[in-house]
Amino acid sequence: MTSRAFGRIGPAWAIASLASAFTLLSPTLLDAQEADPSLVAEGRTLYAGIGLCFACHGVNGKGVPGAGVDLTDDEWLHDDGSFEAVVQRILSGVGVQETRSGVIMLPRGGSQITDDRVRAVAAYVISLRAAETRFRPET
Repeated sequence: MTSRAFGRIGPAWAIASLASAFTLLSPTLLDAQEADPSLVAEGRTLYAGIGLCFACHGVNGKGVPGAGVDLTDDEWLHDDGSFEAVVQRILSGVGVQETRSGVIMLPRGGSQITDDRVRAVAAYVISLRAAETRFRPET
């Protein structure tokens, strides 16, 4: 049976999807800085350019086998996924002793970007994960 208000998806799925989206966008998961569209846009430009991120993580953030992990999936390998944790991970990199994927990352991804630019890249990286999972129904 379908509902006129929700079409074929049904009201329960629609409500669950909306609740999931609001949860993802809540201040506990996306603070004001990382959700700032101009910061995310700057981060996207840096990611694809002088930040060098694309070289290992791919242009879409899905990772390059043997070079960089997927930044769009549901798993944070080295941190809790908070904005500050991602900033710190980019600043410090991933060393041989701490890698869980077998892949290391140089501090700042081997680039010379400033701390402010690292924050922009972190905002963009978190937006990749949010975009990938925002409207995915829970299983």
